[in-house]
Amino acid sequence: MNMSMWDTNSHEKETNPFDIWTPKQSASRVLLKSSLFARNREKRKEMKQSGKEIVVLRPGMVHLKGYISLTDQVKIVKVCRELGLGDGGFYQPGYKDGTKLHLKMMCLGKNWDPQTRQYGCQRLSDGSVSPKIPDEFLTLVHSAIKDSHSLIEPASSRPLPLISPDICIVNFYEKNGRLGLHQYKDESDERMPVVSFSIGDSAEFLYGDERDVDKAKKVVLESGDILIFGGKARNVFHGISAIKPDTAPSSLLEETNLRKPGRLELSFIKLVSGLGQGSPFSHGLLTPPPPPLFPQIATRWISWHPSREDCFVLNVDGSCLGDSGRAGAGGLIRKGDGSWVIGFSCFLGIADNNYAELMAVYHGLNLALYNGYTDICCYSDSKTVIDLISKPVNNLHSHASIIAYIKELANLDWKVNLSHTLREGNESADFLAKLGSSNDIKMKIWNSPREGIETLLLSDSRRTLHPRP
Repeated sequence: MNMSMWDTNSHEKETNPFDIWTPKQSASRVLLKSSLFARNREKRKEMKQSGKEIVVLRPGMVHLKGYISLTDQVKIVKVCRELGLGDGGFYQPGYKDGTKLHLKMMCLGKNWDPQTRQYGCQRLSDGSVSPKIPDEFLTLVHSAIKDSHSLIEPASSRPLPLISPDICIVNFYEKNGRLGLHQYKDESDERMPVVSFSIGDSAEFLYGDERDVDKAKKVVLESGDILIFGGKARNVFHGISAIKPDTAPSSLLEETNLRKPGRLELSFIKLVSGLGQGSPFSHGLLTPPPPPLFPQIATRWISWHPSREDCFVLNVDGSCLGDSGRAGAGGLIRKGDGSWVIGFSCFLGIADNNYAELMAVYHGLNLALYNGYTDICCYSDSKTVIDLISKPVNNLHSHASIIAYIKELANLDWKVNLSHTLREGNESADFLAKLGSSNDIKMKIWNSPREGIETLLLSDSRRTLHPRP
């Protein structure tokens, strides 16, 4: 069997985004509502699947059957359609020689360019910006990985870690859609799992240890299924050999008008920090680079992880544009489980970075004391500032008065523990600090999370691991 992922007959340049819904002008046939019998059959099937049947296909590869509810499937299709018709929406990717893939593609978060084999925020062919990955998608990714642990943990001392994906590659397959065997081997550490959603018509999914279709195993992925592969299965060869028409839930088609046949596949990937090259379709066409001349530094994995969960956790950070420029401070107080309590951001004027970091600690402790939180674990990613506060005050230091104020606060009748954290565990505070330095508001108290920080908060509460060399 010879399966190719290239379509060499299509060379026309697309100027309009591809619509995953049936075009109105070509909808000569009327889509009849499914019978009551058919709808009840689908409802019974969904109820049966509500138990979240999980199958381990091989170590590190987990198939969550019917995991996505029909309601959520409808929402995902509608969101993908809306994003797909906008800037950076669906198009047919191709290469410099004019060959095209047998699918339509849209990238969320970051863009992968098939011609340069690079990641970026913009599509090089038209300059369009990749839309943001919706928070609802990220929540579903985290839930699926967490539920998969029930089967993976007993078989391994290293369960698949939760991830905050940097990119979601959305592929849409029509009747003749397919994708040859390939690997996700360049994108991230092998422990970081790939999470894939299937919505619409069923597909024959191939996987194996070699790029050989005849030796590959096959599983049918139905609408609502999620496939996760990481660990020992992270570099498995996989692909789509065929789409099975007329297998999508009729209720889904009624609610969305999704093309028939049609299948959406959303693949969520965590990229290596600073990754610029590499392809989600690594076909071994290029000679591997020579080994590095110097030993590679081992990667550490960092997450938001307070030392105690029975205290109020205060994360603070400072932001300064340059050695001395517009400065701001920010921070937030959470419970040990990551739930929001209160936060702040403030503009400090023109100052240096140490001043901004110190003022972040000062304002954060004041906010905690004012609100009556008397057991505080405070974290800053500035080792310099933690050292300045923990040691005796040097009266000749340019910020001696601020340091003295902080020490007085910490020595009041309450429990305060100041610790250093790495920046990967302090991203939510960094968000608020940069917000402070970017506007002129002297002090802003956030009684609820500020728009845009939700993904970081979710990542922290899930204890998502971030690579740090």
